[in-house]
Amino acid sequence: MLSGDNGIIKRAGKAKDNSEIAEDKEIIETAIIHAMGKNKYGNLEEENLRNELSKYHAEVNSKGSNFNVKMHGRDYIVSKTGDVNYYEYMKSTDIYWRFDSNNGILYLRSTEEDEKGNIYTKGMSWSEYKANIKEVTIEEPIAPTSTKEMFYGCTELTKFNNIHNLHTENVENMM
Repeated sequence: MLSGDNGIIKRAGKAKDNSEIAEDKEIIETAIIHAMGKNKYGNLEEENLRNELSKYHAEVNSKGSNFNVKMHGRDYIVSKTGDVNYYEYMKSTDIYWRFDSNNGILYLRSTEEDEKGNIYTKGMSWSEYKANIKEVTIEEPIAPTSTKEMFYGCTELTKFNNIHNLHTENVENMM
């Protein structure tokens, strides 16, 4: 008899979650393709995405230059270019970011505002900038519970500053 929260039950639960997330992402990616096809310039618009996902009872809202999609109790971030990301740590850790397009630096920290008055965005929704990120500067200690796809797609990234500020002792998911 299996009981309690042993390793087998935990792994089975994680596998089920990962499978459901993959299914959601596939549905969202298909909806993005259809939504972009409805725009004569191929742009992703909130109304078209909302219409495509309505049959799945998903909620779509704009969040800055991204869309938030809530589907099956999970939150996904969709960039205007159609990238879909699900980060389980968005609710469990405070990571704030800002991207400086002048020098290609992504700044990460644990507070919303720096001493110069720059305001940072909460979460890890920088996917629309990932192709332009050349450096990451971790200004203050951050301790995510997941680093899954944290820098995936950052093809120009060549340098980390203050990597000692990235604390990984709480990371449960790196893949």
